[in-house]
Parts: sequence; C-alpha cells; structure tokens
Amino acid sequence: MTELLSLPWYLTVVPVCAVLGAVAVSKVLNISQIASFVGAVVPLGIPYAELTVPSQSLLSKPPVQVLGGWGVFLSLALMWVVLRAFLRVVKGPMGLLRIIYSLLLGTAGLVVVLLVADPKMLHTFAPTWRESVGGILLSTLIASLGLTLMKVFKSAAFLVVCSIATAILASQVFFAKMPYELERDDIQKIEKALPDSLPRGLVEQGFEGLLKASTSTRSVLRQRSPEDLES
Repeated sequence: MTELLSLPWYLTVVPVCAVLGAVAVSKVLNISQIASFVGAVVPLGIPYAELTVPSQSLLSKPPVQVLGGWGVFLSLALMWVVLRAFLRVVKGPMGLLRIIYSLLLGTAGLVVVLLVADPKMLHTFAPTWRESVGGILLSTLIASLGLTLMKVFKSAAFLVVCSIATAILASQVFFAKMPYELERDDIQKIEKALPDSLPRGLVEQGFEGLLKASTSTRSVLRQRSPEDLES
C-alpha cells in the first residue's frame, strides 16, 4: 500500500479522471449522476481493501483492480440502460410474455439446429441442457404447435362459412333462390359463365353437396319438432 500511496498520479490524476468519466457516462447513458459518481469512486477504494489475492496474480496490482471495478460498474450501467429500453418497449405483462415466448422459441430453434448439425458442440458447451432448459423448450414448442393448429382450424372454419355465405348470396342475387332450390338448368348456366380453365362439374358437385347437407339438416329439424312439441 505504501508503494501505491507513493505514486504521484494515483492521488491526483486518477480521482480527477474518475469524476470526469462519471460525468461523461452520466451524460452519454442518461443515468443518474449520483449513481455514476458512486460507480466511479467505489473502485478507487478496492486497493485499500484486504483481498485474498496471490501476489503473483495480475489482480493483485492496484491499477488492475481499479480498472476492473470500473469495468464492472460500467457493465452494470449498460445492462440498466438496456433493461430500461426493454421496459419502455414492453407495454404491460402481455408484451413481456410475448417477448419471453419469442426468446424461448428462438432458443428452441437454435437447439434443434445444433442437434441436427453438430450434437457434440451442444453437449460440450451445455452438457446439462436437458435437465435445465430442455423441458421448458419442449413445452414452448408444444404450445407453439397448439397455437398454430388453432389458427389452422380457425382459418378452415372461416373458409367454410365464407363459402356457404357466398353460395347463398350468389344464388339469391342471380336466381332469387336458395342454393338447395336451384335446378340443374340454373347450375349449368353458372358453369357456362365460369372460365374454361375450371374443371367441368365443379359447381354442380358443390351445390349437390350443399343440397344434401341442407336436406339432411331440415329432415333432422322436422323429426325433432314433434318431440319438442310433446315435451
């Protein structure tokens, strides 16, 4: 410690540089000046602390200890800036859940790519990935698969509803009839108006299927109506 105190630059230049650096970091990163000054001053006292560091180690040198302390506090300041920007982007708990879900999904995709490309690399750098995050990543992929299937079923149901609504409106606009009231001559007129690139009999088969569905539905309703009246 006497060697450290005997250095003329340590008690003059270093504190001044620490103060100027604290001001610069506070302005650049837009953080509190008090926090910046604390991060600049605290590392100056590390060489005075009794650290159990071997004398042969590089960490036993006072300049290295001070620079290391500044590096730690600067890393914390950068992490705080990133976290602050992250919290501004995320609005509400649902936004945070979406970001966590996206990160987990991306991690699961990266793990799958590594397993296919080079499994030894994954086992080398993360030998306990199965026990630690394997179940979480698998659950994320299962949840993603379930959400995708729900979207597919929703799109298919929407397609069926739109097809039925289109058939009903088209039959009403062109023939003033319901689809199950159309006759074969009406269907042939529709097929003649369609482009030649479409297969013949497509419209007829579609309306015949719709006719069978509507007929069976009406018959079921007619069978249930007397029972409802008796009850």
